[in-house]
Amino acid sequence: MTRARRALLVGGAAAAVGTLAAAGAWRASVSLGRARRENRAIERLLAVYRAQTRYYAIERGDGVRRYAPTLEELAAKAPAERGGHDLDVIAAASSATRALEGYWFALVEREGGPDWDGQSFAAVAVPAEYPRSGRRTFAIDQRGRLWAHETEGETPGPMPVEPTEAGWDELAAPGS
Repeated sequence: MTRARRALLVGGAAAAVGTLAAAGAWRASVSLGRARRENRAIERLLAVYRAQTRYYAIERGDGVRRYAPTLEELAAKAPAERGGHDLDVIAAASSATRALEGYWFALVEREGGPDWDGQSFAAVAVPAEYPRSGRRTFAIDQRGRLWAHETEGETPGPMPVEPTEAGWDELAAPGS
């Protein structure tokens, strides 16, 4: 069965023009769904940023402020935002067993090596089923700067200090 025939059966259109329109509408709905998932991934990264900012504000007994090393710790120990919704989102996003609305979320190393001192962080959202669930990987750092890059669904290695020099596009934060 050809793609046109499947579109005819699904869309119920009787003419070739109707078949093309139905196929085009299907592609448009896939694109709209993908865009919605990408926007939700960015919203979740912004929730991680807000929670990391609150986590960093607390001294941990040794007089040193740090960012949380994992999403699990962040969800468990960051002070809740008014309403607490962002920590629920982070707890769901930290699942290693299922993607959240088409994206995997993780904290990744910053360029400079594994001797993490807790003074910076990079959180990423990677499409779980590239390109169906999303085309771009998104990242945010401790300064609240957002980036996008097509990694073909692969989790990026250490996040560069200057992602734009490594081909990442800087995005304007919503509301800016």
